[in-house]
Amino acid sequence: MPFSSKRQKVVSVVVFAVYLALLVWLVLFKFATNASEIPHLRGINWLPFHYAEETSSHASEVVQNILIFIPLGVYAAAFLPKPKGLALVPAFAVSLLFEVTQYVFSLGASDVTDLIGNTLGGMLGVGLFWLLGKITARYRMRVINLIGVAVEIGGIALLAVLLIANS
Repeated sequence: MPFSSKRQKVVSVVVFAVYLALLVWLVLFKFATNASEIPHLRGINWLPFHYAEETSSHASEVVQNILIFIPLGVYAAAFLPKPKGLALVPAFAVSLLFEVTQYVFSLGASDVTDLIGNTLGGMLGVGLFWLLGKITARYRMRVINLIGVAVEIGGIALLAVLLIANS
């Protein structure tokens, strides 16, 4: 078990919960601070890496999708028992849930490319968890949680700035 103490596990659960809340705010609500800012469109793209309109932002969007799902893979690997291959299932399942939710509630375009990128991010997170275990198994969760808290402080600061700007 990667947790050195019950306290470390509680910290990990709290950091992961805050990450999930920020992930929902980002993916489903696009950082909106009120309902009028939430995009109301429905679309679905079944062709991987195919875009109706070619822009230079598509590659960066794929990279961003990968990056935002790395923590999901890290924490899935931490919380799930062996075999660690199962840690990929939550990244795929959460991504699929987001894509279906976007479609059903007209919160954005559902895209198989997002599903692929998000799952790849989860896979990289599992690999990062494994690599940190090889480097420093004893302090792995402490390092992961410190990075998570630092990133979440940035996310919460962004929320505060957006709320202040919109009031």
